[in-house]
Amino acid sequence: MRTGFPSQSGSDIERKGALQVYASALGRFPEWVIERACRDAIEGRIGKGQFAPSAAEMATHCEGIVRQAREEMGAIERILSARVYHEPTDEERRKVVDGFERLSRDLAAALEMEEAGKPRLEPMTLEQVTERAGTLAAGLRLSEETRRRLGLMEQEGA
Repeated sequence: MRTGFPSQSGSDIERKGALQVYASALGRFPEWVIERACRDAIEGRIGKGQFAPSAAEMATHCEGIVRQAREEMGAIERILSARVYHEPTDEERRKVVDGFERLSRDLAAALEMEEAGKPRLEPMTLEQVTERAGTLAAGLRLSEETRRRLGLMEQEGA
């Protein structure tokens, strides 16, 4: 790598000493990291790109490459270990819509009884509610308690 940069010529002993310093600084990194760092140095992405980077600059750059790889591995691991939710079938969606419509009617009737002097509330379909809320019915995730109250728990086991 160093031969690709202009430098003062040195003796064989100086070159061997420099090689030992680089080997000592970079020996803890995998070969692919060192290869990438060398390519980055040759392409001018380390320091100002005019001179060969020092062993310390190369080690710092290698640490950045390793950090970036670890972050990417972490992101991949989070994706691979993410909980996969069951996509509801059309039948399950229909049960939710039916249950919601029953709940909406029951709530409207209960409110009507409690507040006789107030304007009448009309039952709404799940589609109307989700349209107003700006969500999709398929994206709703109902808790077990809500599914039980809507009568969906018994139907799921059947």
